[in-house]
Amino acid sequence: MGYTSEEGYQEALKRIQEAKRIEDFELRLKGLGLTSIPSELWELEELKHLHLNENNLTYIPNSLKKLKKLTYLDLSNNLLNSIPDEIKSLSYLTSLYLEHNHFTEIPKSITDLN
Repeated sequence: MGYTSEEGYQEALKRIQEAKRIEDFELRLKGLGLTSIPSELWELEELKHLHLNENNLTYIPNSLKKLKKLTYLDLSNNLLNSIPDEIKSLSYLTSLYLEHNHFTEIPKSITDLN
């Protein structure tokens, strides 16, 4: 099923609330047609795997740095042309997927990852 932006946003909120309730370490927000990320996501500080692929995201907020325990982040198949420098504060990140976005060069924040 395809989601409109508003339907996808509401579904994302529902999934975020459920992940918070059960203290899940993985959140799948793939293919929801999101044009923005619900701010409630940044409250999931124990999150390790985040799937935001196949959406319509053009921007990842600096709040990404709050997810300090992330090891896996999939941002592929979006409309991104930059990544916030705060990504380098994700010291546990071992898997980062960015293919099929609108990057014209490798973001400096990516080259600074350890």
